[in-house]
Amino acid sequence: MLFLLIVGLVIGWDLLLKELTDKVLKDKEKQDLAGGRITLKKVHNKGICGGHLAKYSDKLRLLLPVVLLLALIRWLKVLLSKNSNAAEKTGMSLLVGGGAANVIDRWRHGYVRDYLQINAGPRRLRRLAGNLADLCVCFGMILAFLFRSDR
Repeated sequence: MLFLLIVGLVIGWDLLLKELTDKVLKDKEKQDLAGGRITLKKVHNKGICGGHLAKYSDKLRLLLPVVLLLALIRWLKVLLSKNSNAAEKTGMSLLVGGGAANVIDRWRHGYVRDYLQINAGPRRLRRLAGNLADLCVCFGMILAFLFRSDR
C-alpha cells in the first residue's frame, strides 16, 4: 500500500506543480531561486531529455505509454516478489510515478511541461530543464538498479 501511495503522490505533486507553474510564469519567463542555483521557467518539451527527438513527438506519444506499461509490469513483479527489498520497491515506485506523470502530461497537452533548471554541475547539464517526475524517474532508476534483488 505504501508503494502505491508513493506512485500517487509523485503523480499528484508533479501535475500540481506543473499547473502552478503555468499559472505563475509567463512563457519564457524565468525566476531565479537559491542565489541563482535553481531557475524556475516554463518549457514545453515535445521530445525527451533536452528536447531530443522532438520531431518524433507523435511517435513518442504512442511509444512512451508502452515503455510505462513495461515499467509497471516490472514494478508489480518487484512488489509481489518475496526477495525484493524496500529500496528496490521504492525505486520502482518513483520510476512508475514519474513516468506516469509525464505520460499523462504528454497525452493532455502534446508535450511535457518542464519547469526546473539546476544551475550547478557540468555545463551540458545546466541547460536542461526538468520537473519533479523527471527527478523521480532518475532517482528511482538508480535505487532500483543499485538494490536489485534478482542479480
